[in-house]
Amino acid sequence: MSDPPGQVPTRAGRSILGAIIGALIGLPAGFVVYAALGATILPRELSKLSLVMWGVVLAVVFLAARTGLRQGARPAGERHWIVPASLGFVIGFLVTAPAAAVIGFALGEAMGVSQREGAFAMGMIFSVAPAMGILGGILGAVLMVRRARRRRIAA
Repeated sequence: MSDPPGQVPTRAGRSILGAIIGALIGLPAGFVVYAALGATILPRELSKLSLVMWGVVLAVVFLAARTGLRQGARPAGERHWIVPASLGFVIGFLVTAPAAAVIGFALGEAMGVSQREGAFAMGMIFSVAPAMGILGGILGAVLMVRRARRRRIAA
């Protein structure tokens, strides 16, 4: 029951496609949310349970699929924010994380931080750089969506 080649998919087809894409985006995002919750607010006993992990992951997948379903059902002019946001996040992360690591290492050297056993380097690579990368990714996503909206309005 697919649409013939060259034809615009029906509203139902776009909705289903949006739900599938949303779920595919939501799955890795769900694991990231679970990891963040496990590292911050979940008690250690709860964070080790598979039921809690899958509950968090599936909740995020459901929300992302629902968002994709709704975006797919809308007219084409109103749903073009996912691709620029995704692209902006990836570009922002890939630029910001290495930059944060380089700046952190330079500041560490300038301040004379001990490099014994690589503890400082591991802290920079495994905590500071990813955290700054996520913030840079969010900023990149926001900027790309704003740019896409301006270009769409100008066109």
